[in-house]
Amino acid sequence: MIKSIKDTKNEELMVSTLKSEGCFIVENFIQGEPLNALREEVLNLCKKSPPYEFGKLYRGKPLSSYKKESAIYKTFHQEWMINLTKAYTHQPYGKSVIATHDYIHTKNWARQGWLHSDKQKSFKFFLYLTDIDKTCGALHLSSGSIKEASELNKKLKSKGLYESHRRLEETFPDLVKKYPPQPVEKPAGTLIVFDSDTFHK
Repeated sequence: MIKSIKDTKNEELMVSTLKSEGCFIVENFIQGEPLNALREEVLNLCKKSPPYEFGKLYRGKPLSSYKKESAIYKTFHQEWMINLTKAYTHQPYGKSVIATHDYIHTKNWARQGWLHSDKQKSFKFFLYLTDIDKTCGALHLSSGSIKEASELNKKLKSKGLYESHRRLEETFPDLVKKYPPQPVEKPAGTLIVFDSDTFHK
């Protein structure tokens, strides 16, 4: 079960949850007009972005480069997010903004469709802009995998085996069985916070 945290002022709880579980959810993080404004802004950016196999992919600049009146800045420039990033990673917050508009269906698994840890470790604030159910390709997370996943990721990268072994369903089925991925099927406005070493797809 992926833990849901309501009190984003409780930094100690969030950090301890990340260290033990690798992820948590903030339900109803954004709703109403702020959500509508953010969705519209992101869709416009995606329209101007190059296509990828499932739709459009927007790769933005650091959060600090956005205008303060933009919906993206207003949504993500949160004191608790900045402080949590520093407390958990000791790294600066808001390195990049990325969005996808997925609307193309295919039977092929994309690179991100396999359970994996990211090659480049990062700390993510992942926000749903539409309602997500089993038909939508929900984000899946293996809660509790963080410690073993981090050790495996370091080992694979040090031996140059990351690319050949990143598809965990093929290379480490026992780990997939030990840490079964759980779909995050939640409504628009749900925020998922996770360490990218956590097994996910």
